[in-house]
Amino acid sequence: MGRLVASVRKSPLLAVTVALMMVIPGCTSLLGDSTNGETENTCEDDPSTEGCFELVITEDDCNSSQVFTGDYCRTMIRPSLLDFGENSVTLSVGTEMQALTPSFLGDAPSTWVVNPPLPDGISMDAESGVISGTPTFAASSIAYTILASNEAGPTTDRISIEVLPIPPVSIDYQSALIHCTVGHDCTIEAPLFSGGNPTEWSVEPNLPSGMSLDGNGSIRGTPSSVGESNHSITAYNSGGEASTSLRIVILNLPPTTLDYGSYTFTLPTLSHFLHFHTFYTFTPSTLSHLLHCLHFHTVYTFTLS
Repeated sequence: MGRLVASVRKSPLLAVTVALMMVIPGCTSLLGDSTNGETENTCEDDPSTEGCFELVITEDDCNSSQVFTGDYCRTMIRPSLLDFGENSVTLSVGTEMQALTPSFLGDAPSTWVVNPPLPDGISMDAESGVISGTPTFAASSIAYTILASNEAGPTTDRISIEVLPIPPVSIDYQSALIHCTVGHDCTIEAPLFSGGNPTEWSVEPNLPSGMSLDGNGSIRGTPSSVGESNHSITAYNSGGEASTSLRIVILNLPPTTLDYGSYTFTLPTLSHFLHFHTFYTFTPSTLSHLLHCLHFHTVYTFTLS
């Protein structure tokens, strides 16, 4: 309720009354009887007299469904058209988000509620409804419903929020050049990487026949043909990607033995240092010495006996 404030008024009524009594016939004495006269009370004499009080409204006079304007209490208006300026937001783990500040029509909400709970590290201010923070874990895209209300009623808005993981920054194999042998197992260990954990790996162009890229970035297999090739290996997650180059060289297995099948030869064309039509039996040692005596790049015919 309003407060009644006294307004005390000092009136010159008494002086005027005395002057009139002196000039009006029959009024010869100030002390004479005046059975028909009435005396007007002043606010100083009687504060309850009409017009002595003014009604003053304060904020305390408003109830929960009213808003104080500064002069009076008016009926509260329900908030409407709640809007955070974005329908969907993509965030990254460890990176502070740009705060989302709501706008609305009507009177300010007194209560803010969000469902389901916001991602870890993100929060809503209970008084202003501002959404802010730094996400700490990756989260798939989810639609969040924000309800803002006051005593007159509620309003809602929906925002989809996705939190991406830290992307891979770099990947490094133990060597950028790998040697493999045809028909033998060849393994390249998983590379080291920095940044976020990769969830996918790819290679361009395709690896040599018989070799494949595993889910951890390692390469293994048994190559089937000789060749050389350059490849780009890429590691991905939903936050980004990183790449490196790798060269693979595939060689044949080098020879380890030489076998002519027999150590007995007829060498009629070598008569300048062997007896003509004489048969010789060679051990591996003597055959080696014999071959040193042959002319380089000259074709010789050996006949087994």
